[in-house]
Amino acid sequence: MASESLRAIKQLEDRLYDEKLVERYRGEILLQRAEEFARALYGIVTPADRNIVAEERYFAEQEECLPNEVQLFIENDRDGLLVRYGGGEWISLDYASFYLLALLLYSERPLTGDEIHQTLFFSFLEREVTEAAIRKMIERLRHRLPFWESIIETARIGNRVARRRQRGVSSRIFCRASDVFPWESGSFLK
Repeated sequence: MASESLRAIKQLEDRLYDEKLVERYRGEILLQRAEEFARALYGIVTPADRNIVAEERYFAEQEECLPNEVQLFIENDRDGLLVRYGGGEWISLDYASFYLLALLLYSERPLTGDEIHQTLFFSFLEREVTEAAIRKMIERLRHRLPFWESIIETARIGNRVARRRQRGVSSRIFCRASDVFPWESGSFLK
């Protein structure tokens, strides 16, 4: 709708036009050029913040991977969900595993299977899974990602196992600005 409105403004500017109508279009659209509209839709998410960035910064920052950094990438064109560590090779993940890893990397405190269930599966993915299924998914991730032990810390809370990002490990998620994550659903306590 915005792109069509921008084209209509361009056509109106090229000939005699009703100035009030053009001003109304401009007031309803935040971005003045279609190119800017397409380029302003990228996001970089870290445990500290979420930034909306221009296309140049989005792609430039993907090239800069620190030695102790995990990068997660949502490739919208082909629905790819990718992860890499320390600038290594990208590894493809399924939807649930990708968001489980993102949640663990985001959390400052260790999360138990019950907390993962509530935040990720019940509230965000709206799927009913058992804690045993979550443990199995974590086990598969541990085998799939050769760097798992370097990025995820396992701790005990009472008699329960909990996991979170290792100290000294950073993470960035490269996504569209409109992508939503489990901790943004309102039911997650950092």
